[in-house]
Amino acid sequence: RTDLYALLGLPHSSLVLHFGADLGQVQAVEAEDTRFDLSSSTLFACQRKDGSIVQITESTINTIKGEQCSKVSLKSAIENSSRNADRAHVLGTQAVVSFNNTSDSDICIFEEEDEGQFTLEERWNVDGEVTAIALFQIANKPFVAIGSSQNEQAMLSIFSTNGDEVISSSLRHRNSRLTYSMPFPVANTDVAEHRPTLTETDRDGEPLEPATSLTI
Repeated sequence: RTDLYALLGLPHSSLVLHFGADLGQVQAVEAEDTRFDLSSSTLFACQRKDGSIVQITESTINTIKGEQCSKVSLKSAIENSSRNADRAHVLGTQAVVSFNNTSDSDICIFEEEDEGQFTLEERWNVDGEVTAIALFQIANKPFVAIGSSQNEQAMLSIFSTNGDEVISSSLRHRNSRLTYSMPFPVANTDVAEHRPTLTETDRDGEPLEPATSLTI
């Protein structure tokens, strides 16, 4: 029988629920009986292919591998920071975490080292309040997608994981979406020779000005 658990992020803490075999009974798990960090709100959690679990809360990066657990304090990793994290995402051995200030935000890239420990690799600043963040890959090259609000304007920006801005576009059209095009197949080709494009389009697929080139 496989036990079923749910991890919930509450406003100032986290909660683990244990479901009975018939799902008819639900019981909260005490903090001392779980390796999850329940002391602050969970921003992101995932189980990876190797079975390990990464949980990012407002204050920690928690890695669980079987009976082993490692925890990294974000405030200790980010010098001179007394703020809690606001957004987070994990892809493979990398994690991205954002910290919102009054008018801008700090973006931090963490890399997993031995025994599940995450260490700070890169840090940069972006304008506005970060409202969404995610790591993704194109041709095995990692990028960070950031949704933000700047002067009541919604923005979508793409950065490399070393903080170089690749593209930044305002989302002015309610029914617009971002489309990505790239020559295929990418195997056995030099990706740097191609010029993918990232443009806003309406529901009919017609490009909306301005269009922007994304060179990888």
